[in-house]
Amino acid sequence: MPSKSQWAYDWFFGVAMPKLHPGDAIKRVEIVLTDADKQETMAVENNIGGNLKPSVAELRLFINALHRWCAWHRINRNFTQDSKYKPTLTRVKNSCVLSKIEVDVLERWLWYFIKNYETEEEVNFCRKLLDEYLNDEQQNLHIGEVDKADRQLMLEFITSSFQNHRHKLFESKFNCAHMGNVTTSASEAYHRGLKKAALGPTPGCDLCIAAKKIIDLANLREDEKSKKAAFDAHATFGKADDRERTVQEFSTFCNDKLSTESESSDDYLQFRTAEDTFLVKCDYDKFDLDFDQELGTSIDQINSLFDNEDSAAKEEELDEAETKKLDRLKERLLGNCTSVTAEYRTMLRESMKYIIPRFERTRVVNLVQMPDGTWVLVCSCRLFNTRRYACRHVYRVLKRHPTLSDANVRWQNGYCQHYGRNDELTDAYMDLRSAELPGIIVTDEEVASIKSTTRVGSGDRDEDYFLRSYKKLYLRGSNTFWHENSERLRHILGDSICCVPVKPSSVASTAPISKTSSTASHSQNGPTFGEKPSTSFGAAKMVHHSSTFAVPSQSRSDDCHNDPEMQIGNCDFVNNHPVDVDDSHKIDLATSFHPRYVNICNYAESAGDNGIAVMAKHFNHCQRRFLNFFNNSTISEDQVAAEKPPKSGSSPYVRFKHPFEVICRMAQRTGTAGIEVVSDELLVCQQELVSLVDGKKLSTKKSDSRRRKVTSPPGKSTRKRPGEWP
Repeated sequence: MPSKSQWAYDWFFGVAMPKLHPGDAIKRVEIVLTDADKQETMAVENNIGGNLKPSVAELRLFINALHRWCAWHRINRNFTQDSKYKPTLTRVKNSCVLSKIEVDVLERWLWYFIKNYETEEEVNFCRKLLDEYLNDEQQNLHIGEVDKADRQLMLEFITSSFQNHRHKLFESKFNCAHMGNVTTSASEAYHRGLKKAALGPTPGCDLCIAAKKIIDLANLREDEKSKKAAFDAHATFGKADDRERTVQEFSTFCNDKLSTESESSDDYLQFRTAEDTFLVKCDYDKFDLDFDQELGTSIDQINSLFDNEDSAAKEEELDEAETKKLDRLKERLLGNCTSVTAEYRTMLRESMKYIIPRFERTRVVNLVQMPDGTWVLVCSCRLFNTRRYACRHVYRVLKRHPTLSDANVRWQNGYCQHYGRNDELTDAYMDLRSAELPGIIVTDEEVASIKSTTRVGSGDRDEDYFLRSYKKLYLRGSNTFWHENSERLRHILGDSICCVPVKPSSVASTAPISKTSSTASHSQNGPTFGEKPSTSFGAAKMVHHSSTFAVPSQSRSDDCHNDPEMQIGNCDFVNNHPVDVDDSHKIDLATSFHPRYVNICNYAESAGDNGIAVMAKHFNHCQRRFLNFFNNSTISEDQVAAEKPPKSGSSPYVRFKHPFEVICRMAQRTGTAGIEVVSDELLVCQQELVSLVDGKKLSTKKSDSRRRKVTSPPGKSTRKRPGEWP
């Protein structure tokens, strides 16, 4: 660019671009990504017509294009790194770990507006919630407390520089083929490569020499792309399973995406409402939360370290060595500016689920017959329009692996290899490209299979589960900040079913759970944890035996763990009140003990039938202890949850999964004493299995795994078993 003046940008977009891309290439452009430079923005706006009336758009060069600003420049350059906001954000983050999480969550909430909220209704609703969250005076209910002046400064940026530019930033405004790009990172990386290349232009080159060097580098890049495309077009996968699950004609990137969508379809449910219409929705009860990782350092331990250091700093001024020591401590626990620890990422992820509003979405998949007789499967989600390949909702209906018809022709290796080089193939690809279909093509056999698998009016779950979020805003989860404060924020959430975060008990058909004194709300001062009083966030209300980060609502649900009204299988607990056993908090303890359960199953599998017998003995013994305690009497055999009957190839993990979950639910309802019982029983079981497999090769194929020291979970007490347990 000879200059960054207005005339230079007008010349580039109005004169140079049509010359560089003749034919209909300009008309097929759907999005133009730039930063928010005023001159560049004005030049782009003068040449695009995607958001104009057809009669006016015909007069523009980029007749179908929309203009989008780079989200990274808006959030990073104009907010987190801007001189007006950076000192405040840095000071708040350095005050304590919870305040750092609070600010990081708010920053990621802005990215949710840019990438995740699909409709204007979602954007407007979440904007109200964001304003309410920043203006909320009850900061003790938040994850981290932020001063009012600091919150108002953040709200100033959101109001003046973010929300008023939604038409340039938010995903809800761009239902076009942007391929997931919300930043200018691709062009920025290419420019950096040109500047750093040994054969690239230098500041001393005149225009002709610089242009020649850029063209030569572009040709080298195209040659490399052609070589890779030729290799991918003729290469085959070595494994038969890979050949079955992938499409050789597609690029590696496309195959990876299609494989992800196809595998994720197993997490979804469907309901057939008409002859050619299906409702598809994620099974949020099972797959909404991620409990696969544990938090190594509990948040109250981190706070105590910072509190001790901060208190010492107040009494006396720290010297240089002590200051560096404190900085190293914070960096070790929270990470530096370029990276963060796995523990902090876990805390941040759970906090995002607690604060950021997320919605359940019901997708509609229609089987449509085109005028030429071609059958097309069309989904209401935006993936096919924005990425040009099939989505997981379509695969849920199809129930098959990806095929060649599941993505646009541009994802094929041959398109990159032959387009513009072979006239005959180029014409064929252009014909395929011009056939703009609303979905993926399905064969007559697939149509017959779809229509015969599920009858109208039936599905994987009752219809109410799908309709509660169909064309409605239904907040995801049941233990978020908004569900916990729904009564206090009634003026924002309202009474409409499309906005109120409905409790699961009001939607499900099960009987409501009666409350006892054990489920009463916390006192004003809050309960104590050990010798430390808990704050409103629980200090973070951590359960030491699980070593898992808990948001406020998850910690508050611990009050319900002592509820005696419970029913498991055929065993009726006190008062014989039937309660749905799939409580949302039941999986906390099962997740905490899951690593040990996996180890026990591996040892049992290595020990063979003797290992199975050991597991059955200890799991039955543990259940009997719980049942005797609750019923205060002897029990029958049908009250003990037995392992599944052995099948061909079945593993101990599958056979004993149900008894393991039953034991964890019993323990979670009985508090610390029950947890110790389960921990001790699993410990004894594992030690006995270790002695059985001594000298054998473990099923995990790790020769050193049997030599691991068998210990209790982090934070567990080694006290003897309580006397009240039989």
